[in-house]
Amino acid sequence: MIRKLTLISLACMIFGILMGLTIDASGEVTMSIAIGVKKDPAGGFTNAELIGRYWFRRLGIHNFETNYREAQTCYGYIDFNGTGSWAGGGTCFDSDGTSEAIPSFNGTYSVNTNGSFTFIFNEEIDTGHISLDRNFAILSDGFVDSHGIHQGIVTALRISDSPLSLSDLNGTWRFRDLELRDFENTNVNATTCSLLLVCKNGNWNGSAECLNSDGSTATPSVSGTYVIKGNAVDFYETGYTEVLVSAYLSKDKNLFIFTRGSSLENELFKGIAIKEGAKTYSNADLSGAYFMHMMNISDIETSDRGAEIIRGTLSSDGEGNWTLTRQNFESDGTSASGTISGKYSVKSDGSYGVTVTSETPNSTLIGYISGNNNIIAFGSGGKVSDEVKSKSMPWIPLLLLND
Repeated sequence: MIRKLTLISLACMIFGILMGLTIDASGEVTMSIAIGVKKDPAGGFTNAELIGRYWFRRLGIHNFETNYREAQTCYGYIDFNGTGSWAGGGTCFDSDGTSEAIPSFNGTYSVNTNGSFTFIFNEEIDTGHISLDRNFAILSDGFVDSHGIHQGIVTALRISDSPLSLSDLNGTWRFRDLELRDFENTNVNATTCSLLLVCKNGNWNGSAECLNSDGSTATPSVSGTYVIKGNAVDFYETGYTEVLVSAYLSKDKNLFIFTRGSSLENELFKGIAIKEGAKTYSNADLSGAYFMHMMNISDIETSDRGAEIIRGTLSSDGEGNWTLTRQNFESDGTSASGTISGKYSVKSDGSYGVTVTSETPNSTLIGYISGNNNIIAFGSGGKVSDEVKSKSMPWIPLLLLND
């Protein structure tokens, strides 16, 4: 919620390190949005797990490494019928400044017993995963067709059956997003921020840590008001009359997904926030397997820019050890796979450190764990520690989100 810095940006360098990407002394700036849902070892998912209306948010890029790059952000709804068909509608904003309302589209889907699913629209096939409580879904796409190389990531949630009230937002929220600006121009740039957002009875304030795609950082404080508009929440920043962002709240009222208003069409972003839980944490809170989806963007302001969609499984043993097995689709059209591993240590307040021991040099990352541990997301706020500065790498917090 910083207009001069264009806050509302989720990002992280963590997967740049976890996926083995090169981070050199020239100061590569890598920004990502990475979200995952916990795998249910018992399985039992069917097509009926996706039923009813879900509100979605998609951020996609096209031909990222060329001079003909494009980006698009879309939001709207999808109605799943519980038997394998879906229909929806929405609005898309393009990086050339235009927008388009899409009143209807439809397709099919197929859910596997472990909660993974395929989502088919025309000839496009996305791979996704459903949260344990069936209130949230994450999916991504990476493919090449006659129009070029496409990459995208989508979040969708089931909204509350009852009307929202201002008090439903009361509490502390951890917010992350990824924002792209002037994507088709020579001055293309991006911002990523982490925000600790406090809401109470229609007022909000927050402190942020931001990283810009030129490598600069900032730590601003912001505030404003919010109002309920049907199933949505509109956020305003102090001193401005137009809506800063709108948000949909999940059925369990613990998760937000965000959209940008049409007055800011040259800014494309994807945002997510979760309500902070209250509990005493231990290493056992980070245990089990998580299905991961990530969009990673690096060096967006240079001719060496690149992007990738990464899907994989992050497994932690509850005793301080983790492994990540993944596949990735690059913006040059290639793909790869592999496994990395490391150590982690959880503190009683839910913060923890993660060390990548399978790479040299080892890298220690900082993060938080949610109350129910069902959803994980990684994000960067741009703060640079002395230890990390000595390695010419940005600071990377790791945030586990609560569904």
